[in-house]
Amino acid sequence: MTETAPPIDSFGIALPPEWVRFPLADGDFDEFVKLQRNRLAAEAKLSRTAQRQFEIIMRQLRNDCERASVTLAAILNVTVQPDDLAANGVDAEDAAGLLAATCTISSLSQASLGSDLPLTVNTIAAAMARQPETDDEVEIANLEPPARIEIPAGPAVKLVRLHTFPPHPETRQRLAIFAHHVLVPYDAGRRAAVITFSTPNPEYAKPLSGLFDEMVSTFRMFGGDDVTDPLS
Repeated sequence: MTETAPPIDSFGIALPPEWVRFPLADGDFDEFVKLQRNRLAAEAKLSRTAQRQFEIIMRQLRNDCERASVTLAAILNVTVQPDDLAANGVDAEDAAGLLAATCTISSLSQASLGSDLPLTVNTIAAAMARQPETDDEVEIANLEPPARIEIPAGPAVKLVRLHTFPPHPETRQRLAIFAHHVLVPYDAGRRAAVITFSTPNPEYAKPLSGLFDEMVSTFRMFGGDDVTDPLS
């Protein structure tokens, strides 16, 4: 008699030590953002650009958490001194910059998408290949076609996008968020896990993408009595 695998009921991913888990309970978001802002202000005098980047990445994270069944959210916030920025070819004001990134894990279902098609790597890739809609708040563009990839958790689709925001009223500066998505079908095509990484530092997109790929390699899906250890 063939044993049936228990249904997937949880996800796991290994976070580097610099990443901080984000509270998902109602009412905790604003307090956490305040604590992060105060910590960064105490570490260094952030440039106006860095402050704007912090605001944008926080807003993006809140939007991600509000519109999806998010089970994990984590953030990386590191101040970068002007000399280090200049050494990496980044124009720097006489103030600290910000290197930031977020990670969220959520899930999609056929029902939530209003689709009868199974969520496979082929159907997901075909759907993600279409250029996303833009609005007055943000322009979204696919930077490369969706790629079918293999990760330890199974077949997946990788999608890389750039979100560009309107010029700031005071600085007239346009900022952007680099987004790195990996979608992993499960439950016989009825659902898909969505791992999303975002950063307001597209100038560091290449090295950060390498980090994101390493983190994705630790992603696991668990069910029943599985030991929920991403590194097992």
